[in-house]
Amino acid sequence: MQAARNFVANGRYAAVCYHTPIGKVVSFLRRHILTVKYISLVNLIANREVVKELVADTMTVEQARAELERILYDKDYRQRMLDGYEYMAARLGDAGAPKRAAQEMVRLLRK
Repeated sequence: MQAARNFVANGRYAAVCYHTPIGKVVSFLRRHILTVKYISLVNLIANREVVKELVADTMTVEQARAELERILYDKDYRQRMLDGYEYMAARLGDAGAPKRAAQEMVRLLRK
């Protein structure tokens, strides 16, 4: 989780982008079979969307461009992202964060 903390400390902004040639299949699986709400570690830990997830059929040039523009030009959006990183870091706490993150991931996957 040190990388996540570095993102917070350095004011980094991000979007999670996963492209696959079988995007429609992956999207179907995410909607109808998979039980996790998010795929990025930051969002899983925060249990809310801190960073935009562009996955499978939502990973398009247009979506990526729109997200980049929001990150670059929307000050409130950037601040909400930084606030989300802070919230995630607070949920993890100080010592033992990687172990707690792994435990939280397992708990979410078992839901």
